[in-house]
Amino acid sequence: MAKGRNKNKDRDSSAVGGSSRVKSNHKSVYDDSDCESISTHITLDDDMRSVQGADEAEEMIGTGVIDSLCEHMDNATHKNISIRLAALRHLYLILASNYLGSELIKYKATLADLATKAIKKTDEECIVGSQLLAVMAVQLGEELSSEIPEALLLLCPIMTDSARILGVRSMAALSIGITSYFACETEDVFASCFKSLSDTWGAFKTGTQYTSLFCSSIGAWCLALGKADNQQITAAIALQPKLVAFVEGNQLEMRVSAGEALAFLYEVVGEKRSSHRFPNHEHLANILCELASESSKSKTKKDKRVQKMTFRQIYSFITEGEAPSLTIKLDKENLELDSCTYKMVYDQLTELLRGGMRRQLKKNELLREFFDLGAPVEETDERMNKANRMAIQNSINKMRDQQRAKLRDKRAC
Repeated sequence: MAKGRNKNKDRDSSAVGGSSRVKSNHKSVYDDSDCESISTHITLDDDMRSVQGADEAEEMIGTGVIDSLCEHMDNATHKNISIRLAALRHLYLILASNYLGSELIKYKATLADLATKAIKKTDEECIVGSQLLAVMAVQLGEELSSEIPEALLLLCPIMTDSARILGVRSMAALSIGITSYFACETEDVFASCFKSLSDTWGAFKTGTQYTSLFCSSIGAWCLALGKADNQQITAAIALQPKLVAFVEGNQLEMRVSAGEALAFLYEVVGEKRSSHRFPNHEHLANILCELASESSKSKTKKDKRVQKMTFRQIYSFITEGEAPSLTIKLDKENLELDSCTYKMVYDQLTELLRGGMRRQLKKNELLREFFDLGAPVEETDERMNKANRMAIQNSINKMRDQQRAKLRDKRAC
């Protein structure tokens, strides 16, 4: 007799948005095991249906995004926490799935203030406030610079505070990385962010069980490293042996994150200090070669497949300078991720935007410039709604049936 299906597995449904996978009930927010999926290294550009329902993203575009934005900004200051939290989530969803560009500038101070206040409150509000801050940075870039120092300086101690839950700390790390990379122009604030990110992943041990915060903080650190000054690059080079140690760790997620960070570090150092050579380069090459061809029976087939695929690319880049290459199809366009920087930024943005990533790549001028996609392509609406398609198909079917009926009548005669 077959075993019955465990229905309890289906009862945990993720809350809207966010890589922290915040659950709908309060208890699961504090379950650290749920935070393992926060940082992933195989990018999945989820459809927005998995985040906000089947057609809500499409409907929002047609019914006035700005009107929805203003309505939820009003509700985000409500005394009732449920109303306030729902409004914050909707604000995040609107900005994640729609590019507003210059239309958002007049609301930037209000939205930044809402995000900052949310970060100071409950864990759930802190997570959504962090998401809102980061998605604003993706929309406005340096235009947001004057509005974000307070929020970033609030997020840094939250990320490093071991008393806070992993979901909050991980989302804080993701937000710090993306916001500081795209929008922070204040040197002392950026320096604080860079140091906090270094301290966060650097405090981990190689045998750590929960790796979500490590993956989030080291990915965010890589983004910050992309715009670091000479002194910060020197500090990053000094951390290279620690990254090598993490590559030899027991946890797959930790190994992959550390490996990608090493590739990113090599790329940055190669661009800014081309004559530098790491003393342990040969030792690292041997480790990467072993990981790229490991066939140990103690690991699952999936883990071995992920490890081999990732470390073959990392090994090729670090030993031969052959950058990883990945092509993302965007309807009639192709996004070429042909550098460690492009790949890292794409992964971090997808972790934040989820199903809204494709829409942002099609419309967001800041991202299109960064990824060398050029100006947004004018789209012609060639799609028809379901009713029109069905009407046309029914008409075709009717004509076909009539013609067949006439043929049968002729044969009968």
